[in-house]
Amino acid sequence: MKRFHLCFLTAILFITSFSSLTAQEADSTDTKELGLSSLLNGIRQQQINDSLERVKLQSEITNLKTQNSPKKENLKQQLNNFDEENNIRNQQLKIKVDSIKKNTKRYAVAPFQDTIFYIYNKLGSSLAKDRAQNVVARIQNLYEDDFVKVDSFKIENNEISSDIVYKDLIITSITELDALLEGKNKEEVAKQYLQNIQHTITQEKENNSITKLLIRTGLIVLILIVFYLLILLINKMRAYSVQRILTERTQRIKDIKIKNYVLVTSVQKTRMFISIIGILRWGLIILMAFIVLPIIFSVFPFTQSWANNLIGLFTKPLKKAI
Repeated sequence: MKRFHLCFLTAILFITSFSSLTAQEADSTDTKELGLSSLLNGIRQQQINDSLERVKLQSEITNLKTQNSPKKENLKQQLNNFDEENNIRNQQLKIKVDSIKKNTKRYAVAPFQDTIFYIYNKLGSSLAKDRAQNVVARIQNLYEDDFVKVDSFKIENNEISSDIVYKDLIITSITELDALLEGKNKEEVAKQYLQNIQHTITQEKENNSITKLLIRTGLIVLILIVFYLLILLINKMRAYSVQRILTERTQRIKDIKIKNYVLVTSVQKTRMFISIIGILRWGLIILMAFIVLPIIFSVFPFTQSWANNLIGLFTKPLKKAI
């Protein structure tokens, strides 16, 4: 008994330790990504400040009406010095960003085989890993849609991000921080990502169009075979039940009498039982048909609406009843 208690306590300690380590690992990942975002925000803010400073100097030079005044020459010299310092900062910045990329865990967006781009940092409450998984899922869902038009994918720019969208679906968003790690602006990165997404979906469809058709056709054939086998099973069960009733009719199925008056003969009862079995048989077949048909219609995208309508025949009355 003591040995059992010892094993039980050991198991509890192991589970608690494992849960704690998992939680610590998740917290560590979150903390690292928060640190990365903070660092990238600092770099981005420095770029904005430098840009504003240059615009300010350029504006002061432009506003001076005198062509060759000492003040104007002094401002031009300040602008030249600023540009030289800015070039040095940009070179240092590139080295720093490359170091960040090298030492930061990246998550591949690879919906099929090849990686089309990487995600390094979080966006809002979504960690980098979650962002990559969500983008992969959206691309795969678009690939499964036989009517998707990759030419209709577009980029919508706003102050926060450049979004790659299809109809009402945002496939992915590129922020200034994402673009910073790529060494470009967010519009340029979005354009490159858009081309990569369009290419990978188009290529995958070309490679697997016949394969997908064969798989879907084979799935329908398999469903129909199972449906046919189930009907055979139901028919055998009906034949077996009818045979048992006919065999035991004289022993177990008796006339229903009131005193000496026969209300229902054994023959009538036998026919009634056989009729009930027949009704149950057809009821099961019809029920299976209503189950199988939506499954068959859901295999091909252009018949999925039919499947939804058939399912609605059952769900709508149930919802009203509830």
